[in-house]
Amino acid sequence: MSSIKSILNNKKPSFWIFAAVIVIVVSIAISLGTNPIMVEEYQFPLTVEDIEKVLTEQKLDWYIKEHNGDDTRDIFTLTNDDNITFGINSYIRENKKVLNLSWYLPSNLTADEVENFYYNELSRNFKLPGIIYGNKKKMDKALSKLLDYYLNEENYENGLYWNKRVGDDHLRVSINNENRIVSLQIIPNELYEDYLRALNDSWKRTAEVDNIKIFNSTVADMKEGIPPVNDIDIFSKHFIIHGNLEDINELKKVPESLKNIKSKFLMPNKDKYLNAKLVDNTGSVNVFLQMNSLNSEELNSKRNHHVAMFYYNNEPFYVVRFSVLYSEEMRAEEIAKDFIMDLYTVDAKETDNYESILNMNTVDAKALTEATQINDEVLKSLMTVDAYDTLLNNRENLLFAQACYKGNYTMRVAEIQLSENKNNIENNESGYNFEVLLNIILNDGTVRKNTAKGLIELDNIDDIWKVTGYRNIIPDFIMD
Repeated sequence: MSSIKSILNNKKPSFWIFAAVIVIVVSIAISLGTNPIMVEEYQFPLTVEDIEKVLTEQKLDWYIKEHNGDDTRDIFTLTNDDNITFGINSYIRENKKVLNLSWYLPSNLTADEVENFYYNELSRNFKLPGIIYGNKKKMDKALSKLLDYYLNEENYENGLYWNKRVGDDHLRVSINNENRIVSLQIIPNELYEDYLRALNDSWKRTAEVDNIKIFNSTVADMKEGIPPVNDIDIFSKHFIIHGNLEDINELKKVPESLKNIKSKFLMPNKDKYLNAKLVDNTGSVNVFLQMNSLNSEELNSKRNHHVAMFYYNNEPFYVVRFSVLYSEEMRAEEIAKDFIMDLYTVDAKETDNYESILNMNTVDAKALTEATQINDEVLKSLMTVDAYDTLLNNRENLLFAQACYKGNYTMRVAEIQLSENKNNIENNESGYNFEVLLNIILNDGTVRKNTAKGLIELDNIDDIWKVTGYRNIIPDFIMD
């Protein structure tokens, strides 16, 4: 023992050796501190083996019921012993990962079983996005905060709609209590604007089916809206305003107007709205802004803002539901498609209106003119005054309603294809040839396909694209 002590005493390491050892130890500690656990990164689209591995590790009792996919996308449908359905959709787009998860609770579950899923099982399931997609620490934190908010007694009955930026990704979660559906999406920032444009298209299709009119308008014109006398509590009107949002702030207190109106067009977590000022070249208006994951700089840029106008105590208030970034070329195309969609869509209400025109006293020119414009509210907003007058004079606004009335069918646009024939965006001009795929819907529900063609010209007037010219190549089925 003494010999060992002697060796140790006589062989003391120098200061520099100690220093080197300390540097190495600190380096290892830092390395372990920043990467304490090697987290496996899953490649998209996910495989059966990936899903089974994650479920086993997390001790979640889901069983794969169905699987469909290809090289870029895989869709899994899973179930458990309570017959709850769990969907996993993972895919690659432009070399970026996108993840969609959804849970559907069947109607035969009791209230206690539903409550158990939300209060106990959902938190465990919400660990999956961070594991599968990545950025686990931040994703877990965001979803934990969301659940804490939702499971508050005051919010639980209302459902939830939640948007949040998590790193470079956009997290969107919806909990629909009425339909017992939970949906979660993770979209990379590089693809988010494309997603918003797809949301825009989806909303317009839904609005068309539900006979909801969307007006491309200005702040000044929007503020002139008049509510219906008998439906003031449920009144809503929808606009697209091209402008930017300024003075964006968190909503400190929920106003009575927002709190007391129940509408499918308003998100349930109303205390998560923002205040802002919507500005275009005709003026400005104070708006509420639904929770979104765009930052202030992105919202300050000019966008197409989807605005719903409501009334409370006979006073209007405005809610920006979502906002989409478009280039000028894309804005011109959008107006062209909106025009074509409205012109070629004929529902039962429009055919009834056409019948009322036929039964009118044609001596009353003013009444007849007003009647012929009854279905043109949106169409007129998309055109210049001269172009609309030409449409009226040629009775082209009645052409398709007349055909549907005579043929006892309705008509919907299934697809619109534009081919550019004039592109002078810098000089505020654009033009397209178009072809429309139409669904002709007979009274017995039978659907026949047909097409129509034509051309359309537009000008940008005071920062709003308007149709200045239109020519329809009348399809044969209209003439039959």
